[in-house]
Amino acid sequence: MIIMAIRLLPIVVGLLAIIGRVDCAWGIPETRDFVPLSTASTKFSQKLYKDLAINRPNAVFSPFSAHVALSMAYLGARGNTANELRTALQLTPEIEVHDNYQELIDLLNKVNDVTLDIANSVWIHPDITLLEDYKTELVTKYYANVDALDFSNPNGPEQPINTWVAKQTRDKIRAIVPHGVLSPSTSLIIVNTVYFSADWNSGFNETLTKNKTFTKQDGLKVQVEMMTQTGRFEIKESVVAGAGVLRLPYSDERFAMYVLLPRTFSGLPDLEKTIADDDFDNDMLFNDFMEATVAVSLPKFQFTASMDLKNTLKKLGLSSAFSESANFSGISATKTHISGVMQKAMVEIKESGTVAAAVTEVDVSNRSTFPAVKKTPFTFNADHPFVYFIRQDSSGQILFHGKLSDPQMEKMEAS
Repeated sequence: MIIMAIRLLPIVVGLLAIIGRVDCAWGIPETRDFVPLSTASTKFSQKLYKDLAINRPNAVFSPFSAHVALSMAYLGARGNTANELRTALQLTPEIEVHDNYQELIDLLNKVNDVTLDIANSVWIHPDITLLEDYKTELVTKYYANVDALDFSNPNGPEQPINTWVAKQTRDKIRAIVPHGVLSPSTSLIIVNTVYFSADWNSGFNETLTKNKTFTKQDGLKVQVEMMTQTGRFEIKESVVAGAGVLRLPYSDERFAMYVLLPRTFSGLPDLEKTIADDDFDNDMLFNDFMEATVAVSLPKFQFTASMDLKNTLKKLGLSSAFSESANFSGISATKTHISGVMQKAMVEIKESGTVAAAVTEVDVSNRSTFPAVKKTPFTFNADHPFVYFIRQDSSGQILFHGKLSDPQMEKMEAS
């Protein structure tokens, strides 16, 4: 990430996403209408996937985290910069995004039996004065902590930010801002963290986990730890490139991991091309399931991705925000622009559930629909590349989105 320092003082937007073990049971009112916001966030996720995941063997990111952090920047944007951010975030005129996030963050942070923490912070250069209205809205709408950043810190100005991030994510992510990135010309850093820890509603027995063959997209076969169980799950044969879709609920069944599994080891590109198309409605992936007895095989894996989203967002039309023509006059009287947007996400899938930051399949059936009665279990064998989502179904929010093509690859850095 490049920090520009001329007469303009840049804003750095830092994003962080984390997922962990699940223990769920909470109370989002089912009657609340977050559909317009979740539709915007889902379309945003779709566009991020096209640039961040396709052409990479593995991927994990949090569209929810990115959407929240950029919405905090949008709060202070004006003129053409506001229009560009609204377009990039897929916001339609009827969406009151800041009021919606105020309600949603409040509700999500009040869960009782699941570890789900959403935290926002804004770090300010001592010479910058935030407009009082912007500061008030950050605190009331996004529950953000607003702190001064000490650029004289001998350990680097990034140290307090990274310490805060480590605390919010239970040390799963310890450094979102690399040393040397921040300079005295940095005016503002916006950080969002999401930590989600969840157990499966039906856990995998560790004694049944065995080394089995996983066939990569190029046909190369590798050995992976494969978790297995047979139970009652929601499943369907999707109209999406013939892929099967399995819903794996967590303890609170309003949270679930969705696994999209192509029929063959080489079928992922066709699936990705379909779900990344602007005209495809991703919401159809999460509806119209049937419950059946399913023999499930799923790799045990973990993966971490570090990404600078600047170029990705430019492709979504967000250009002036990164230039000297940026209009963030709703943040400060000092001329500012965004210099970088970073995200670090981590996911771990194991027998007890999903752990860490960001989350994640083949033979479902040869038929377009499932029969009403079937004596033998359906088979859902994720022994080749697949796409996954972690979703909160009551609000429709995709917390994490990713793919697994190479289970032996545990880390990725992308710019």
